[in-house]
Amino acid sequence: MRLLLTFLIIVLLSDVAKAQTYTFTGNGRYSQSSNWKDNIKPPSPIPNGSQIIIKPSAGDSCVLDMAQNIGPGAAFIVSEGVRFIIAGEGIIITALPNVTICDQVWMKNNLSVATYRNGDIIPEVKDPFLWELQTTGAWCWFNNDVKNADRGRLYNGYAITDPRGLAPYGWHIASDSEWTQMVKCIDPLTNTTCTGCHQSETAGGALKEAGIAHWQEANVGATNSSGFTAIPASWRSANGMFVLHDLAQSAYFWTASSLDASELFYRTIDHQGTHISRNSTIKKVAYSVRCVKN
Repeated sequence: MRLLLTFLIIVLLSDVAKAQTYTFTGNGRYSQSSNWKDNIKPPSPIPNGSQIIIKPSAGDSCVLDMAQNIGPGAAFIVSEGVRFIIAGEGIIITALPNVTICDQVWMKNNLSVATYRNGDIIPEVKDPFLWELQTTGAWCWFNNDVKNADRGRLYNGYAITDPRGLAPYGWHIASDSEWTQMVKCIDPLTNTTCTGCHQSETAGGALKEAGIAHWQEANVGATNSSGFTAIPASWRSANGMFVLHDLAQSAYFWTASSLDASELFYRTIDHQGTHISRNSTIKKVAYSVRCVKN
C-alpha cells in the first residue's frame, strides 16, 4: 500500500454531450458504491467526456482497490490535499500520447513516472554522493531542477531492470532490438550489429523534434517525419554530476537490453547531425526512457 501526494491525471476532454461526473465523497474503498455521490460508482472505462473527482471530506481518504480505465476524452482529478492511497490491485490506466512507426506503437514523450508498475515508489536521489552509491532504481530531474520536467525524468539503469516494471501498464521499455527495428524502418541502410557507432547516419533527423524549442540551435536536419518527437534531456553521470551545457544538445535513451550484468545498451541523438548512435554503459548512469506498447 502506498500514499500518493496531490496529483492530476487528465486526458483532453471531448464529446461533452455525453459527459458525466462521478465524485468520491466518502471515506475508504474506491470500489464501494456508498462512497460515491448518489451511490453512483464510475464504470471502467468511463464514457468519453466524463470525469472522476476524488474529493472526500477533510481528513478522510480514498483507497483505490481496483483497476480504473481512463480513456481518451476523460479525466481523473484528485483534489488538492487529498489522501489518495493505492492498494492491492489498484491501478489507473490512462491513454498516453503515441505514434505508430511501421508496426510499433511508441510513446511520443519521455517517460516520467515516480513509481514502479506495482505502485512502489522510485526514490528521487539528488545528492551526488548518494547517487554514486546507489545500486537500486532511482530517478532525477536534469540538474535536480523541476523546471526541466517537460523533458521527462532521468532514470538509472537499475530502475530499467527492476522486476517490478518501470513502464506503465500496457507498455514496456523498448528493447535494443526494437530500437534497431524502428531505426531500420526509417533508414534501410541501418547497421544492425555495430556497437559504439552511428547505427544510422540519417534516422536521427527523422526522430528529432523540429525547431529549437528544446534543441540547441541549429538542430541540424531535424524533421520529425517519423512523429517520434525526440527531445534532449541530457544525462547524469555515474558520480552524480550533470553536464550542464549538454541539456539542449543530446538525447540519450536507455534500452531494456543488457550487454552483460553491469551494462545496458542505449541510443544517442545529437543536435549537430542526423545520426543515431548505439552504445552501452553502466547502470549508475541516468538517461531518458521511451516505451513501446505491448
